[in-house]
Amino acid sequence: MPPVAFAASPPVAPRTASAIAWSLAFGLTVGITLARSVIPIIWTHQFNADEAIFGLMATHLVDGRAFPLFMYGSPYMLGAEAWAAAPFFAIAGPSVAALKLPLLVANIAIAWLLFRILHKDAGLTPAAALVASLPFTIAAPFVSIGTYMEVSGGNVEPCLYVLLLWMLRHRPWWFGLVLGLGFAHRQFTAYGAAALLCLQAMDRSLLRKATLERWLIVALAVALVWEAIALLRVWSSPMGPGTSWTADDRAAFDAAAGFACVAPSTFAGGMRAFVVEGLPLMLGLETQPRLAAALAIALVLGFVRIVWVSTLMRGAQPVLAQSAPSAYIALVGLFSVTGYVALRCGTVNPATLRYALLAPFLFVGLASLFFRLEPSRWGRLAAALVVVAWAIVPAAQHAALVRGYLREPPVHWRSQLARHLESRGIRHAIGDYWDAYVVTFLSREQVRVASDTHVRITEYQDEFDRQPGARWRISRRPCPAGGYEAVPGAFWMCPISP
Repeated sequence: MPPVAFAASPPVAPRTASAIAWSLAFGLTVGITLARSVIPIIWTHQFNADEAIFGLMATHLVDGRAFPLFMYGSPYMLGAEAWAAAPFFAIAGPSVAALKLPLLVANIAIAWLLFRILHKDAGLTPAAALVASLPFTIAAPFVSIGTYMEVSGGNVEPCLYVLLLWMLRHRPWWFGLVLGLGFAHRQFTAYGAAALLCLQAMDRSLLRKATLERWLIVALAVALVWEAIALLRVWSSPMGPGTSWTADDRAAFDAAAGFACVAPSTFAGGMRAFVVEGLPLMLGLETQPRLAAALAIALVLGFVRIVWVSTLMRGAQPVLAQSAPSAYIALVGLFSVTGYVALRCGTVNPATLRYALLAPFLFVGLASLFFRLEPSRWGRLAAALVVVAWAIVPAAQHAALVRGYLREPPVHWRSQLARHLESRGIRHAIGDYWDAYVVTFLSREQVRVASDTHVRITEYQDEFDRQPGARWRISRRPCPAGGYEAVPGAFWMCPISP
C-alpha cells in the first residue's frame, strides 16, 4: 500500500507524446482560450456598473485614497480584481482593457492548469487533453464573455482556485492558504475541498492519522488567512474614500447569507430546469434543441460506459488511483451544479447562473474519465468527435460576434454620455446605479455621478448634495419638464429643482 496521499491517489505517468504533439495541443488550448477571452477587451460596450465599481476601487487604491479590501458596499467579497488591476492602472492609467487584463491572464492560467493536470496527472495524450478541456477553453459566449471575462467579484477565479487546490494537495499549508483566500474571495472555492474529501472517503484514506493531520493543518492555515483578513478589515474602506469599517457592517455579511434559499422539495424540479434550461444556455445550445438532445444521449451513454468499464477493471488495477484527477474535476463541476440548484430553491434563471460557473468542469472531468478508461481506440475517437461537434457551435457563435462587431461596431452609449458631460463641464450628476458608476469610471472621475438607487460610494453622494446651483439627473426617458437629449435615443439630462 503506497503512503497516504492528500488527494487520495498517486501521480499517473502520462502517456508518451512527442514534443511537437505536446506543443501543438498546448498552443491550441491556450490560443483558443485567448481568442474567446479577448473579445470583451476589444469591444467594451457591455461594461457594467459592477465592473465599474472594481475599476474605481483600483483607481482609488493607486491614488492612495482608499483601501478597498472588499467590494464597495459588499463587505463579504474580497476586492481581488481591483488589486490585480492596480498595477496595470499605475502603468497605463484606468481603462476597461486594463481592468480586464488580469481576467485574461486568469483564463489562460486555468486553461494551462487544466491541460497540465489532464496530461501529466490523468495521463491523457496531448490531443485527448486538448479535447477534454474544450468545455472550458471554447466556452460559449454566455459564459466566456458574459461571466468569465466580467469583473464582478469572482466569476472565473474559483476555477483557478480549485485547480490550484489540486496542485497543492500534498502541501497542506499552501492548500489551506489558497482555500482560505479563495473562500473569502468567492465561497465556491470550497467545492474543491469537498471533492478531495469525497475522493479520500472513496479510497478509505480519509480517516487515516496522516490524512487527518493534514486536514488539521489546512484548517489552521484557513483560520490564519481569515484572521489576517479580519485585521486588515479594520483599515478597509467599505464605501469608498473617507469611509471606515464599523461593527454594523457585519449586517451586510449576514444579509449575504439571506440570498441562499433551501427547500429540499424543490431540488428535483430545479435540477430538471437546470438540465433543460440552464445547461443549454451555458453550452451555447439554447437554439439547438436537437443537438442538445443528441449530446445528452451521448453523455448518458458515455457515463454508463465509464461505470461498466470501471466495474470490469476493478479487480485488475486501482481504477480510482488512475482516475482521481479526472474524478476531482468532475466532482467540482457536479457540486457546482447541485449547490446552485439546492441553494436557490430550485429557481433557475440566466441572472443567477453565474453561481454555477464551475459546471463546465463536470464535462471536462467526464470526458477525461472516458478517455482514460475507455479501452477501445474507436470508442475514444467517437467521444472526441462528439466533443468536437459540440465545440463547433460556440466557436461559430464567437466567430459570428466578431464578424458582426467588425461590420457594425457596437455603440457604447454610456461612453458617449461621459464624453458629453465632460464637454459640457458638468462635474456632478445623479442617475441610476447601472449608469452612475460606469459614467464615473469612463470619465476617470472627471464626472462624478451619484446613484439614486443602490449606493456603493458615499463620496459621490455627499459631493452631489453639496453641489451649488443647478443640478442634473441622468434619465433614460425624456424629461417631464425642461432638460435636453444628451445622447440621441439613449440618455436625457433633466434639471432638478432646488
